[in-house]
Amino acid sequence: MKILTGQFKGRKFPFKPTSALRPTSDKARKAMIDFFCPAIPGAHVLDLYCGTGALGLEAMSSGAETVTFVEKDRLLCQRLKQILKQLDSEENAEVLCGEVLREMAALTRKGRSFEIIFADPPYEKGITQKLLERFVEHPLLKPQGWLLLETSKREELPVSVEDFKQVSTRLYGDTRMTYFRYLP
Repeated sequence: MKILTGQFKGRKFPFKPTSALRPTSDKARKAMIDFFCPAIPGAHVLDLYCGTGALGLEAMSSGAETVTFVEKDRLLCQRLKQILKQLDSEENAEVLCGEVLREMAALTRKGRSFEIIFADPPYEKGITQKLLERFVEHPLLKPQGWLLLETSKREELPVSVEDFKQVSTRLYGDTRMTYFRYLP
């Protein structure tokens, strides 16, 4: 994995491929950063199902104030902590190693909120709809905040869910990037 933008641009971090790990393509990551460019500097970002942490690391490199990573795979969590140490960014980041829906509930109880949330759940497992419903239950996104859902292109998402309104959807190979705005 190579960071594509910002202060860490060009830094490379090797990841061993596994059947459970599906890193976001460089093209999709670059498009995501370009889309969020004005919103990232100074933002508090949450990266759910973070895997390699590529989306959150791109946000951090582009000026996010803090990034909270959530991943259940312990080895990926350890690797992400090593990367944050190499980048000397441990103060601006937090790695939560646990099941995403449980960690979302814990963050809500702590009163945490974010301007930008990335979520890249496993493709075609029925998780995305549950995740959207959970965002309604757990107000983790600040008003006017952004939610990016990365799914398979075969997964159709609703145009709106409560106060979450779909703003844009873009395809990159098998990947669909759907951008929602939280407009309470």
